[in-house]
Amino acid sequence: RDYSPASDGSVQGSKTEVAAEGALVMPTIVGSSQDTAAVVNDILSDGSLRDGHIQAITDLVKNAPYDGVDLEYSSVDVDLAGEFSDFVKGLSDSLHSENKRLSLTLPPPTNKRQAYEWKELGKNVDIIRILPIADPVAYWEKMPDALNQIVEDVEASKVMLVVSPFSVERTGSVSRPIGYLEAMLLAGEAAA
Repeated sequence: RDYSPASDGSVQGSKTEVAAEGALVMPTIVGSSQDTAAVVNDILSDGSLRDGHIQAITDLVKNAPYDGVDLEYSSVDVDLAGEFSDFVKGLSDSLHSENKRLSLTLPPPTNKRQAYEWKELGKNVDIIRILPIADPVAYWEKMPDALNQIVEDVEASKVMLVVSPFSVERTGSVSRPIGYLEAMLLAGEAAA
């Protein structure tokens, strides 16, 4: 999670040094916060920015000891579904020509209109990582159907489920992620 998209189509950030002998090293470009999601949507809306972004990502991966790249563009505007699919196809072609891989980290499919054309994306990427639903009740209610839908549209060997490192505290109808230490403190209080 070292990089983010910039408004001019470039990629900003710096790599974390990791010792990962024998493992795939694929940094994530995060475009899912409120600010960076707007940048992603602006890039997708402009053909020249899209092309520049593809080139910037390809250059990043080519010029570093990476096996590929992961994009967490999980807040794409639903009206940009076609542009996102075209962008992924162009980036996939560019990276594959350099023997590099492309991974996407996306929210699970829902019965609502989304910006993700799963069949198209599944044809072009090497991995699709599905983000979990934070609310534990909603997770158990919705994730089985979401995963079933994904594997209908995307080769199952390409699908990975992201496991959140956070616990979830639910008070009434409000859920919030909490870290391990806070979760253990709450568990200790409940036991007392």
